[in-house]
Amino acid sequence: MVTVQIEVDIYPTEDEERVSEAVKNIFPHIILSYERLGNYGRIKGIGEGRDILETLRMLIRSRRIRSAARAFLKKHRIEKRLEFLLNKHAASVGKVSFCESESETPLGAIKVIIEDDEMDNLIRWLTE
Repeated sequence: MVTVQIEVDIYPTEDEERVSEAVKNIFPHIILSYERLGNYGRIKGIGEGRDILETLRMLIRSRRIRSAARAFLKKHRIEKRLEFLLNKHAASVGKVSFCESESETPLGAIKVIIEDDEMDNLIRWLTE
């Protein structure tokens, strides 16, 4: 079973609802929760099943970045676990943009953790 976890920080200059919408643009079926951490907040999401990843899959296809996405995801795979970052600003307009580090995006990134027993098949499915 595929398990998806999302984590994204909300900085004091950001609106919680807009950040939630950015996450929902990529993962519309994920269940989100909010927590306050001092001056900023954090949105966490969790979901199970490939349907959680269907919009991400379709956005990868529509942007025609399947081979680049496949290489990126394979690079960020650790056995049955896949960890990567998505640009928060790009997600806010319904686009997928992978990041190598948080420093690539001034407002931070959406951290995505996916676990699956058949990770090769999942990466293939996401990028076919």
